[in-house]
Amino acid sequence: MSGVLGDTTPPDNLSTWIALVALMVSIISLFVAAVHKKTDVTLQLQQAFDDLIRLKADILEQNTQRTIPERLVFDWFYRFWSLHIRQYEYWLFGYITSDLFSYWMRNRRDDQASEEGPFDYGNDVKPCTHLQGWAKVCKTSLIDKHPYQFATFMRNVFIAKDDVVLERYIRTARRQMFGYRPRVKRRFGKIKRYLFFEDTPRAENRFVLGSLAEEDIDPERQQDLDRAIKEALESKSGKETLEKQDHNSPPAKP
Repeated sequence: MSGVLGDTTPPDNLSTWIALVALMVSIISLFVAAVHKKTDVTLQLQQAFDDLIRLKADILEQNTQRTIPERLVFDWFYRFWSLHIRQYEYWLFGYITSDLFSYWMRNRRDDQASEEGPFDYGNDVKPCTHLQGWAKVCKTSLIDKHPYQFATFMRNVFIAKDDVVLERYIRTARRQMFGYRPRVKRRFGKIKRYLFFEDTPRAENRFVLGSLAEEDIDPERQQDLDRAIKEALESKSGKETLEKQDHNSPPAKP
């Protein structure tokens, strides 16, 4: 009985308020942790991208004869697209906003349309463009057999006719991948992904990505992409490099 002399039991309403405050503090802590997690993921990905840029500079510096071995080019693009797979998975699980991810994908789409590559010296020697680099690695098991169909996703990104189509496709792709769930369940699912990130997607959540409508496709980009992939697969060096890459351990992450 509260209020009796010598009784140290707090009043019932005070205990209730203490419990509510503790609950509120716990909820706020969870959301703060989620925000920090998003920030950490973004910083990690940016650091990995900066490492790739430094690696590219080292390759150019070490190959002063303006001829870069095919293996070095392949390994760099393999690392490059390994990083983008990480970005893709983080985005699917809600660690990266669609606005930021769309910005990255617009950059990749612009890269594919450019005739300049990461190892372009600015003259007639052009070892490999971004389009050719993607064609070299897109049939490796890392990309071609990705459980969330990364190769299909990137193909649609590359052949989208404009930024409006690209933005719409990106926002639709995530819903296709996870399926529609009621709003309340989506909220709890998002909190769960913040706290318990799964390294590999669950099979029951795997859906087939849809294709772009014909009127949303840039036919010239599509032809260029198909031609580059065909040339990469038919070339002798491409077959040898692909075979070695699929049978060896992948390069260390940057």
